[in-house]
Amino acid sequence: MIARRGRRHGAITMEQVNEYADEIDLRQYIEVLWRGKWIITAVTLCAMASAGTISFFMLDPVYESSAVITVSLPEEVQASLGDPAIASVIGGTPQVHIRLLQDPVILERAAASLTVPVTPTALARKVTAKAVGDTGKGDRLVEVTARDAVPDNAQAMAEAVVGAYRGYLSDLVSARLSSRRQMISTELASRKMNTSETTQKLGQLLADSGGTDLLREEINARTAALTNYRWEHAQLASEAQAASESLRVLEQQLASIPQTVSLRWSSGTTSREAQSPEGQGVVTATQINPAYTSLMEEVSRKRAALADIEARLRVARDAIPALEAELRALQTRLVKESTVEESLKGELEAARSRSIDLANTLQTIQGQEPAAIVNSAIAVVAPASLPVEPSGPRKLLNIAIAGVLGAMVSVFVVFVMHYWQSTQPATLAR
Repeated sequence: MIARRGRRHGAITMEQVNEYADEIDLRQYIEVLWRGKWIITAVTLCAMASAGTISFFMLDPVYESSAVITVSLPEEVQASLGDPAIASVIGGTPQVHIRLLQDPVILERAAASLTVPVTPTALARKVTAKAVGDTGKGDRLVEVTARDAVPDNAQAMAEAVVGAYRGYLSDLVSARLSSRRQMISTELASRKMNTSETTQKLGQLLADSGGTDLLREEINARTAALTNYRWEHAQLASEAQAASESLRVLEQQLASIPQTVSLRWSSGTTSREAQSPEGQGVVTATQINPAYTSLMEEVSRKRAALADIEARLRVARDAIPALEAELRALQTRLVKESTVEESLKGELEAARSRSIDLANTLQTIQGQEPAAIVNSAIAVVAPASLPVEPSGPRKLLNIAIAGVLGAMVSVFVVFVMHYWQSTQPATLAR
């Protein structure tokens, strides 16, 4: 045909031939579809009719009931708990709560609380949870949706899951608080025992040594005595030096004075004549010099005084090293006992302070109610309501989808039949 048309109208280019071939193929496709229009229509209508029959008469209606909860743990409650484990669960992100809401433990508790018998596996298929709201704005909302053929069951399932989740969190908080109370009570008892032992050690130390205050008083007394001895030593040394100098002068004077003196006199003459060297009948006598005797007595007194000063000076000189040694020993002892006493007092003060903190924490924990904590973190914003109209099945949507699928299948069948018919003569000819 193409050749004849070429001879009639002249030469035809290859592009024209390709365009004509494409036109012939599209026309053939349309012709094939037109010849199979009754098949396409019948299959499509059958699919739509089947989908409509199933949706209207066979599928049970599905009712949805949703409950919206907010998940946010206040900062003051989180600080009062002092438990990162509880705070990470209760004050977690909505995704954390969604995973927990779908946990088998929660679903099992919810299934057990329902009056309608349902297994946790079936409940997991009927209940879903998702985050709602704008999380970028700080919204922390979770929607729990339950689906069932009975409206009351859908509402009961949603309420049961939320109630089971809050009960689970209450049990978790109660267990953690009980564990913390037990731990704090044990530590508090241990602290009290340590405080008692430290108090006994401190009392024994004070009883044995009298305490650092008594040692300080003794050190002060020894220091005052040492100061007195040093002052006395300096005074006695000065007095000894002065006495030695005075004694040396007296001894020099004593050495320059004769020990005895000669007396001369004559009988029958006056004393003036007796003293005259030219007198007649002069009598000479020797006696101890009174000045020498007086000076000798003074020297003896000075020597005795010097000996007394030197004796006192030796006592002071010997007492100073002994007092210094005692003072060093007392100061060393004071340092050791002060260190021990301060250490014991520090331990005692730390133990008492820690005991007070533990007692306050224990009192705070004992005043906390797990249910109140959970209620402050997990609040029901919108309770599950009884659905009035079913949410499914979507009958018109099912019919439309069935129609599209039927049309696609029927078109495929038509083309297969056309291919089979077009190739059968050739096969028979061979």
